[in-house]
Amino acid sequence: MGNTSLPTRKNLYSDTTYYFLTFGQKPGKRMATLENIATTTQTFTSFDAFAAHEQDLINVLDKKGHAGSGREWFGEELRSGQSLAIDFETSNISPGTDAQLIAGVVGNG
Repeated sequence: MGNTSLPTRKNLYSDTTYYFLTFGQKPGKRMATLENIATTTQTFTSFDAFAAHEQDLINVLDKKGHAGSGREWFGEELRSGQSLAIDFETSNISPGTDAQLIAGVVGNG
Protein backbone atom coordinates (compact mmCIF):
# COMPACT_ATOMS: atom_id res chain seq x y z
CA MET A 1 0.00 0.00 0.00
CA GLY A 2 1.14 3.49 -0.70
CA ASN A 3 1.52 6.11 1.97
CA THR A 4 -1.23 8.29 0.53
CA SER A 5 -4.69 8.28 2.03
CA LEU A 6 -8.10 8.63 0.46
CA PRO A 7 -10.03 11.01 2.70
CA THR A 8 -13.77 10.55 2.74
CA ARG A 9 -16.40 12.95 3.96
CA LYS A 10 -19.95 11.78 4.30
CA ASN A 11 -22.60 14.26 3.22
CA LEU A 12 -24.67 14.88 6.36
CA TYR A 13 -27.94 15.30 4.52
CA SER A 14 -27.72 13.04 1.47
CA ASP A 15 -26.38 9.71 0.29
CA THR A 16 -25.90 10.99 -3.28
CA THR A 17 -23.45 13.51 -4.72
CA TYR A 18 -23.74 15.41 -8.00
CA TYR A 19 -21.31 17.78 -9.69
CA PHE A 20 -22.37 20.46 -12.16
CA LEU A 21 -19.35 22.25 -13.58
CA THR A 22 -19.93 25.57 -15.31
CA PHE A 23 -18.02 28.78 -15.78
CA GLY A 24 -20.12 31.92 -15.79
CA GLN A 25 -22.91 31.73 -18.39
CA LYS A 26 -20.98 29.32 -20.63
CA PRO A 27 -21.76 25.60 -20.77
CA GLY A 28 -19.69 23.44 -18.48
CA LYS A 29 -16.51 21.74 -19.60
CA ARG A 30 -16.94 18.62 -21.69
CA MET A 31 -14.71 15.62 -22.13
CA ALA A 32 -12.98 15.69 -25.50
CA THR A 33 -13.78 12.82 -27.83
CA LEU A 34 -10.68 10.84 -28.75
CA GLU A 35 -10.11 8.68 -31.74
CA ASN A 36 -9.54 4.99 -31.13
CA ILE A 37 -6.46 4.44 -29.04
CA ALA A 38 -4.15 1.60 -29.94
CA THR A 39 -4.37 -1.35 -27.58
CA THR A 40 -1.76 -1.62 -24.90
CA THR A 41 0.19 -4.62 -23.70
CA GLN A 42 0.38 -3.42 -20.11
CA THR A 43 -1.50 -5.69 -17.70
CA PHE A 44 -2.25 -4.82 -14.10
CA THR A 45 -2.15 -7.70 -11.66
CA SER A 46 -2.66 -5.77 -8.42
CA PHE A 47 -4.28 -2.59 -7.17
CA ASP A 48 -5.00 -0.70 -3.96
CA ALA A 49 -8.49 -1.39 -2.65
CA PHE A 50 -10.53 0.73 -0.27
CA ALA A 51 -13.48 -0.26 1.92
CA ALA A 52 -15.37 1.81 4.47
CA HIS A 53 -17.86 1.10 7.23
CA GLU A 54 -19.80 4.11 8.43
CA GLN A 55 -23.28 4.17 9.92
CA ASP A 56 -25.25 7.08 11.39
CA LEU A 57 -26.84 5.43 14.43
CA ILE A 58 -26.15 7.52 17.52
CA ASN A 59 -26.30 11.27 18.17
CA VAL A 60 -24.11 11.95 21.20
CA LEU A 61 -25.93 15.15 22.15
CA ASP A 62 -29.26 13.31 22.07
CA LYS A 63 -27.85 10.80 24.55
CA LYS A 64 -27.21 13.56 27.09
CA GLY A 65 -30.83 14.66 27.18
CA HIS A 66 -30.52 17.36 24.53
CA ALA A 67 -32.46 17.46 21.29
CA GLY A 68 -29.31 16.51 19.36
CA SER A 69 -27.37 18.51 16.82
CA GLY A 70 -28.35 16.70 13.64
CA ARG A 71 -24.73 16.92 12.47
CA GLU A 72 -22.66 14.69 14.73
CA TRP A 73 -23.72 11.09 14.22
CA PHE A 74 -21.69 8.01 15.07
CA GLY A 75 -21.86 4.28 14.44
CA GLU A 76 -22.12 1.31 16.72
CA GLU A 77 -22.00 1.81 20.49
CA LEU A 78 -19.61 -0.42 22.44
CA ARG A 79 -19.49 -0.69 26.18
CA SER A 80 -16.67 -2.09 28.31
CA GLY A 81 -16.00 -5.73 27.45
CA GLN A 82 -18.01 -5.70 24.22
CA SER A 83 -16.58 -6.44 20.80
CA LEU A 84 -17.70 -5.78 17.24
CA ALA A 85 -16.96 -7.81 14.11
CA ILE A 86 -17.23 -6.08 10.73
CA ASP A 87 -16.81 -8.18 7.60
CA PHE A 88 -15.15 -6.85 4.47
CA GLU A 89 -14.83 -8.62 1.13
CA THR A 90 -11.29 -9.98 0.92
CA SER A 91 -11.48 -12.61 -1.83
CA ASN A 92 -9.23 -10.68 -4.25
CA ILE A 93 -6.42 -9.85 -1.86
CA SER A 94 -3.05 -11.20 -2.94
CA PRO A 95 -1.38 -13.38 -0.29
CA GLY A 96 1.39 -11.61 1.60
CA THR A 97 0.15 -8.08 0.96
CA ASP A 98 -0.16 -5.50 3.71
CA ALA A 99 -3.45 -4.12 5.00
CA GLN A 100 -4.07 -0.84 6.79
CA LEU A 101 -6.93 -0.10 9.18
CA ILE A 102 -7.87 3.47 10.08
CA ALA A 103 -10.50 3.91 12.79
CA GLY A 104 -12.20 6.97 14.23
CA VAL A 105 -13.70 6.67 17.71
CA VAL A 106 -15.42 8.95 20.20
CA GLY A 107 -15.72 8.56 23.96
CA ASN A 108 -18.81 9.54 25.89
CA GLY A 109 -18.41 8.88 29.56
